[in-house]
Amino acid sequence: MQIEANNTKISKGWFYAIGVLVLLILLVIGFEFYLSNKSLFKIGGSSKTNTSSESAVVDPNDHSKELKTLLVWMETQKDPRDAYYYGNKCTKDGVCEKPMISNFSGLQVLWGLNKNYEKTKDASTLSLIKKNIDVYSDQKKIIEIGASSLTCGYLLDLWKDKSLSTDYLDKIKQICGKVLPVDAFNYKLDGVTTEGLKSDINSKLDKFVASGMKVGSGNGSGVITDILGLEPYYGFSREYLAQSMITGDVLAEKKAYYLLDKLLDDYIGGSKAMTTSSQFCEFGSMVLDFNLDKGNNVTLAKGIFDLISDNVATVECAMLADKLGNKEYKDIFLKNQIKSNWENNHFVTYDKQGNKITDIGYNGLMVGLLSQ
Repeated sequence: MQIEANNTKISKGWFYAIGVLVLLILLVIGFEFYLSNKSLFKIGGSSKTNTSSESAVVDPNDHSKELKTLLVWMETQKDPRDAYYYGNKCTKDGVCEKPMISNFSGLQVLWGLNKNYEKTKDASTLSLIKKNIDVYSDQKKIIEIGASSLTCGYLLDLWKDKSLSTDYLDKIKQICGKVLPVDAFNYKLDGVTTEGLKSDINSKLDKFVASGMKVGSGNGSGVITDILGLEPYYGFSREYLAQSMITGDVLAEKKAYYLLDKLLDDYIGGSKAMTTSSQFCEFGSMVLDFNLDKGNNVTLAKGIFDLISDNVATVECAMLADKLGNKEYKDIFLKNQIKSNWENNHFVTYDKQGNKITDIGYNGLMVGLLSQ
């Protein structure tokens, strides 16, 4: 009987010991759960937990989602030659034209892809750039590229890129050589030298910057405004500069500085032909392409940009902001574009009649802006 009593005491002792051990284990588990889920126990707090730094802050200027879908969409917009379409127009009733063929839109796309590659260094993007260069340099596919105020200019950054082999730099030169004459302006270049034009431009800019960059009133010199107005020649000047750099065309370089000289006369004189933010921004971007003394080109471009800094409606101004490193302005522009003009994985615009325009080249430029 004594042995049975002792055995009963031992059994109870083990039972109590096991119970205490289980209780301790439960307490430890409960404490670990509390540490991992403190927010659940806050009075009036949210039942949602935040255990990852990824959910802490969302960058409002992160447009990577739109960029990825846009890049995929762009590759669906090619004709049988593997060249990019110009785009199409759809009426308010939803009736859409067939996509129009273009020999030019792909150069704007190449500009955007190059900006994307500069940022990402993605091998697939570089491969796509090379593929497009192959297409547009192929004489059987693209015989010539119609006149535009900026054509070779879209290839200039690619030309400067050290990622491309000599073979592809030669192909860029071939593409630029397909561009038709850009304008029919009567250049008076007899006795004029490029160095003389540079000296004249620098002298004018020195005085203009020193005066606080206050423009006059009237129509400036009238040398260009009496012909076609100022706007086409911002691009022509940049185009000739790009042609001279890519192809080594000495005459193109002289024309570039001749136009810049005359455009400065019109701008400093307060030409009435320059009235929209796009025109000012195009002019500012043009000035930045030239290597001028004392950085006066940068000073002038910033001054021009300040005149239109409240307007974020045009891609030309966003491109100027990007060149000047004004990220805030560009981010506002991109957010507005995504909010207002982003449809079915790409950007659209609307004309005065309310027709929806899909412009492939414009989307190519947006690829570049979204990538920065």
